[in-house]
Amino acid sequence: MTSAPSLLPVYRACIKEAAAQGRDLMQRAILRAQGTTAGRLARAADPLERQLVHDALQLLARHEGALSVAYPQALLAEFSLAIAGNGTPRPAGTLSFAELELVDDDQVQEGVEVLRTQQAVASAVEGELVQLNALVCAAQGLRNVQSDRNPLRPDAYVRSLRTVVQQSPVPARVRTRWLQFLGEALGPELAHDYGRLSASLRAQGVSGAGFQIVASAPARAPGAADAAAAPQPSTLLTIRSLQRLLSGELEPDAPGGARGGAHAPAPAGANGAPATAFAETLPAAFEVLQEIRHVDAVMRRLRQREREAGQGTAGLREALKSEVHRPGQALALEVVSLMVENLAGDERLLQPVRQALLALEPALLRLALADPRFFSDRLHPARRFLDEMTTRSLAWQSEREPGFDAFITPLREAVDALVATHVTGSEPYGFALHTLEDTWTRTQSRERRQREKAVRALLKAEQRNLLASRLATEMQGRNDLALAPPEVAAFLLGPWPQVMAQAQLGDTEGRQDPGGFRAAVPELLWSVLPHTTPAAAARLGRRLPALVETIRQGLQLVGYGQVQVRHFLDRLADLHQRALKGTPAQPHDADSLARGRQELEGLLGPALEGGSWLAPDEAQQTGFMDSALATGQPLFQATEGPGSLVSGADGSPPELPAALQAGSWVDLQLEGGASRWQLSWISPHGTLLMFTGASGRTQSMTPRLAATMVQAGTLRLVSGAAVVDGALDAVAQAALRNSAERPGS
Repeated sequence: MTSAPSLLPVYRACIKEAAAQGRDLMQRAILRAQGTTAGRLARAADPLERQLVHDALQLLARHEGALSVAYPQALLAEFSLAIAGNGTPRPAGTLSFAELELVDDDQVQEGVEVLRTQQAVASAVEGELVQLNALVCAAQGLRNVQSDRNPLRPDAYVRSLRTVVQQSPVPARVRTRWLQFLGEALGPELAHDYGRLSASLRAQGVSGAGFQIVASAPARAPGAADAAAAPQPSTLLTIRSLQRLLSGELEPDAPGGARGGAHAPAPAGANGAPATAFAETLPAAFEVLQEIRHVDAVMRRLRQREREAGQGTAGLREALKSEVHRPGQALALEVVSLMVENLAGDERLLQPVRQALLALEPALLRLALADPRFFSDRLHPARRFLDEMTTRSLAWQSEREPGFDAFITPLREAVDALVATHVTGSEPYGFALHTLEDTWTRTQSRERRQREKAVRALLKAEQRNLLASRLATEMQGRNDLALAPPEVAAFLLGPWPQVMAQAQLGDTEGRQDPGGFRAAVPELLWSVLPHTTPAAAARLGRRLPALVETIRQGLQLVGYGQVQVRHFLDRLADLHQRALKGTPAQPHDADSLARGRQELEGLLGPALEGGSWLAPDEAQQTGFMDSALATGQPLFQATEGPGSLVSGADGSPPELPAALQAGSWVDLQLEGGASRWQLSWISPHGTLLMFTGASGRTQSMTPRLAATMVQAGTLRLVSGAAVVDGALDAVAQAALRNSAERPGS
């Protein structure tokens, strides 16, 4: 195989070619969809549906041009997100759990159609995708196929389809039918494009990466346990049933609740006893995890969990199901069980945390009977308890790291107490959470003070930088600035506005020009002009000492060291010598000003983007990183190497992943290796980020540097949202799958 660096241009060209093919792909899909008009009209169940199909196809023909133009841009955006490593995107068609109470029937139906589209497209391109995965991975320099490293996966095409359809100015019912029509047509056409892309890569010398062989467990004859664990359709979990649960319709005092038989209570077994709750929740877990194609491993894990539970959790479920008297209670048990299943299967959580979650399940199941809406209320004590235990646990990559024992020991004690208590409702969770937070806070008081000190330093720096930016803009309007040497112009547009801003912010007397730093500007510009007459030279000699002292005091005010100040003043003395000899300065342009900035940085040190500045003490207090400290080797496969494509062919600066928000957890590759950090603070104007480690140590940087590190493979997003949110979103995804398989549900 050709060496990886020489193949990167081929890889980039392939991505761009795939996006460019989007226009033709959309046109072919629309043409194929229009070819099924007669069949669709014949299959329409009633005149209203036939009219809707007819209108939707007519509007599709009318909007063909707009859809074809928009689709390549949507594809390129999806490919860029995948390359940037912005976390695994939600599958196409996913509805988040938090959104369920807000979406209407049209949105639900749209999500169902997108999910069906994704399944249909994946099935249609399966053979071609295997070959393309191998070639794209090889073009990235990978020895083995890693399908998630291929930005051209079918789900990217389906998400792009949904994007352009949603942006179209047509009614929701028309959009839903467009998704249905185009979803059926997209698969065969995409398979054709995959074949062309594979042929193009081979023609450019790319040989497919290999497939890693994983030994499988010996085959054995199915037994009774296998039959019991065979997936069956979930009896309760659909999007509409979840919406009714969250809205309270399934409660006895709610209008239109259990009456009407929309959902039956938990089914009975063959002997009349309630069926096991484990068997009821197993299909939902199976369906949620099926998409990651580890079905055998998942099934073994679930069966092992059933055996290990014995008469513990399984027995409690059996007892609880005998207490189910309302459809809402039965559904709540299923949702809670599936939520815990998803949490316990989250590989980001350390094993002791997963064990604590499984141990807590009996208490959560009891709570579900008394308060089945706890998982939908983010402020519910039980929900906050789950959020705290899972989110805090992400601070550690290993249970052997310092501080983990101090975290997990009181957590286990709290879980044991919640399981043992006979009090129902939210009160025990509120008490347990308060006790835990108090315990954790006592052990982290020093770290908290360090974080607060770092935040104050960064707030001060941002405030000064914003004011300095306005002052620099005013400085650019001076007519005499154009006559200054490039180094002086760069100085007056960069460091000196910082000095003026710091003086203004620190002034408590309301003076017009504290420190006289603004008045020094015309003096400095005059001092570097040619002084050829004896009188002018004498005047310069008289005024220079005061000017130099003002510059020295100003630079020291914002934290420049004595060595840096001396270097700049030495350079300024050279310019004054030239002025005394009558050598005129060349008026600066954009190029010479850029060179002046580089020379100035060589004297005073680098500035942040936009001329911002952090003083040495501010950088030390906050662990500030500049680009020179972020040049380590790529560590994370998901973002290394070819991620530079995201900055665009036009050279635009990289963008911070949208999923990286306050509270997100990341892995950073620093001088000491990889370590786990939480994005604990974003400055009010978004110009500075601060990350905090489990030890309380802080690391700060600019958003641009963070985006650059993502591309370079030295920063990887671990979790952009609360872990519990993700587990509940998986519940909603299971309900969406069930709804897709049952029309009308």
